[in-house]
Amino acid sequence: MFRYYFHIMADSCSGVDDRTGSICCGLWVSFPGKTKWSIFFFISPRRRLAANPLGVVVVACLIGLSLPLPSQLPTTHIMMMMSGADDGEAAATDMVEIYCASCGIAAGDEIKSLKKCGACKSVRYCSVLCQKDHRSRHKGECKKRVAELRDEMLFKQPECSHLGDCPLCLLPLSLNYDDSTMMSCCSKLICDGCSYASMVREVEGSLEHKCAFCRQPMPDSEEEADLNVMKRIKANDQVATREKGAKCYEYKDYSSAFKYWTKASMLGDVEAHYRLAKLYRDGEGVEKDSKKEWDHLEEASIGGHPDARHNLGVREVSKGRIERGKKNFIIAATLGNHESIKALKEGYVKGFVRKEEFGAALRAYQAVVEETKSSQREAAKPDPIPRPAGLAAKEINFWWPNNK
Repeated sequence: MFRYYFHIMADSCSGVDDRTGSICCGLWVSFPGKTKWSIFFFISPRRRLAANPLGVVVVACLIGLSLPLPSQLPTTHIMMMMSGADDGEAAATDMVEIYCASCGIAAGDEIKSLKKCGACKSVRYCSVLCQKDHRSRHKGECKKRVAELRDEMLFKQPECSHLGDCPLCLLPLSLNYDDSTMMSCCSKLICDGCSYASMVREVEGSLEHKCAFCRQPMPDSEEEADLNVMKRIKANDQVATREKGAKCYEYKDYSSAFKYWTKASMLGDVEAHYRLAKLYRDGEGVEKDSKKEWDHLEEASIGGHPDARHNLGVREVSKGRIERGKKNFIIAATLGNHESIKALKEGYVKGFVRKEEFGAALRAYQAVVEETKSSQREAAKPDPIPRPAGLAAKEINFWWPNNK
């Protein structure tokens, strides 16, 4: 029943800088069987108007009954229309004028496109000279916007942990690394339930022992498995590269571990970011660097690593940023991290965490843990499948302040 139209039109008028012009905005509202009315006004978005620090001045405003929208105004730059129909459908078209943040020139025939600020992406420039000229005025706003964008990315709840699902049964993989096995031939992480079921089938049928995923024959020795891993590394397999680094770390070859984990992190491996954070924290193979440690923890947290998210929460609380730390604990708990549940429980006792927050996190934690269970995985537990160690140690030491 309610319909509305919204027009924005730019008019290059005299007395105003021809690079900015003025803008006419109109709003027309109609109610069936009732009075129609419209509002339209002119504004000038000039950047250098001393009378208004915001650079926007209302020139005129007219309100009348039964006035149609002005139809003779030149619509040279912008026009946007939105309508709401009786059946609930909405149609919208949006064409937004783009100006250089420094000189105010609009994108047009002479300048096909304006380049965005490389950091905040919120303003555009027609040239490098304009960007340099505007840098001193834009620097503070740019840093603030960059921090906001980073926080939006950091505190977004991941859909699942960095391990994802088992490629065979499609159930979420357990965060306990002892409950899954990485295949050297294809670098796939298979849950013990699927590995156990495959082994039972091979034993009962007297079949050759093969990979449960790619069906390649399993290596007969550790040397053959290492050759498979090296082939995957040459093919830029991020999982194989990270696991090679884990083996180097196990033998205390920290410089080689750093090299492989750095390459794996550049290929997008989340676990590699977490392990690099540990190297920078403990100074193993590299000099201690808290900033780089923090950066790698954030990257791993964004990728859905629960332990990295928990450690980030520990760091935030230790710096007195209670709310940020609490957010990290809640996200880690909903991914299945048990240490974060313990931290939230302690925070609830001390008054830092509300009852609703702790209850929601606990229910999400229980649900995600339950999703990782299956009859096949339970059957595989009495006969665990052996696998190499070498994973980065978890950080579990944590305490809230004594008083809120």
